[in-house]
Amino acid sequence: MEEASLGDGNISLEEEALMTSEAEGDAAEVATDLAEAERLIEVSDALEDLAVVADDIEEATPTELQLIETVGQAAVAGSDVAPEEIVPAMEGFKGGRIATESIRDRARSIWEQIQRYLKQIWEKIESFFYKLFGTVPSLRKRVAALRDKVDAKQGMKSEAKPMKMVGATYLSIAGTPVKNEGGLNKGLSDLEDAAKYVFGAYSDGVAARGETIADALNKFDIKEAEKATADLRDKMVAQKPPKMPGTASANQSRFPGFTTYIGPALLGNHSLAAKQFNEGDGTSVLGALDKFRRAGVELIPTNEKAVAAAANAEFSVMSLSAMNTALGHLDKILDLVEEFRRGKRTKDINKSREAIKSASSKATKAMEAAKTGDEEARTTVAYYRAMINFNAAYARWVQQPAIPFSSSALSTVRATLNLIDKNLSTYK
Repeated sequence: MEEASLGDGNISLEEEALMTSEAEGDAAEVATDLAEAERLIEVSDALEDLAVVADDIEEATPTELQLIETVGQAAVAGSDVAPEEIVPAMEGFKGGRIATESIRDRARSIWEQIQRYLKQIWEKIESFFYKLFGTVPSLRKRVAALRDKVDAKQGMKSEAKPMKMVGATYLSIAGTPVKNEGGLNKGLSDLEDAAKYVFGAYSDGVAARGETIADALNKFDIKEAEKATADLRDKMVAQKPPKMPGTASANQSRFPGFTTYIGPALLGNHSLAAKQFNEGDGTSVLGALDKFRRAGVELIPTNEKAVAAAANAEFSVMSLSAMNTALGHLDKILDLVEEFRRGKRTKDINKSREAIKSASSKATKAMEAAKTGDEEARTTVAYYRAMINFNAAYARWVQQPAIPFSSSALSTVRATLNLIDKNLSTYK
């Protein structure tokens, strides 16, 4: 679809549905690709660790050789890589040093593959926002048209009984459909507050963390690698994530290893959850960076167990004033979505992304210039990996919660429009 048709509000409902469906496809692929990139990171890390251990063995025993073979097999388990491709035949190394070039080469090639995945991921993130946010002008027109219809109904009354709910899934909170105008507008108000956070303070925090990571990578010195990672850890500790609106008490069980703060239950049966690493738990510097990499805010199902929305839920007829209140919330939600896409925040996020990529390239060149067998270079690998792995983390921070939240929020906007339209039809 040509770009001119995205953003002028003149698309049909069929085109809007198609764009939304295609955006959902992009969202699913981004989530899948990020999971695969994370798996590849773990494989690459395991292989590099294996090479470091093998390098320290001067006279390999049969037991050591068998252990290396076993670790190599475990490292590539679940992938399309055969163990013999990365771990050389061990028999020839009995009593001598082990050749680790193939292990290191494979780790390097996996990192190159991760970079390719990230390129695809960023392209799909861009595609998602382009398609989904391209439906916003059309939704604005529908909001304005309904507001005109509400004004035209002034002075009329509805004597209809409670009606069957329309769009129950996206008009439900924790699996329970809203039943009346009060519940709907409270839910829309909470959704609006969540949108302010996702597209405001949280996005600002992501861009700021990206600049911190890029700065640390730019300063990466192979001779002071441990200090570089410690400095990054300290800066991540100091850079507290912005507090979510209406955050409930900490939940220790939802995400083991993290302190999780869960926000209010939102329309669409979701809640925002902030996974935070407790920096005081005694974890090493490398462990802390790994935890910070996995931390962040996600949109999660409010209930840990899936709850289906009631199929025969009823909704009491809304007053005209309540309809106008609901339409006001929808306008504000669309404002926040559109401002994020077209405004400074997306530019800041992209700027940080490019800064991380450039700094990672600089750090990688420094590592490649070091001699493979250099003791100092070998001990630096773990610190380098801990920092370079934030490339994938940054993509995930942009993906979560913005992509699933955008999808859910705009689905709630559509469901609310349909509900109001159905309510209006009862006024005579």
